[in-house]
Amino acid sequence: MNEVFIDIKDNNGNVFHSTSVDLDDFNDYEEIANYLVEDVRENVDDSYAIV
Repeated sequence: MNEVFIDIKDNNGNVFHSTSVDLDDFNDYEEIANYLVEDVRENVDDSYAIV
C-alpha cells in the first residue's frame, strides 16, 4: 500500500476537499487525475466550479 493524502485548494489557498489515494491502484498520473476529478465532482458542493 502506497497511500498519499491530497488537499485540493481553491485559488485563495483554502482547502476545499481532502482525499487519500493508494498509488498502487493506478497505472499513471493521468488515471490519478481522472480519479481526483470524479472524486471532487461527487463530494464537493456545487459552489465550486470544476474546470
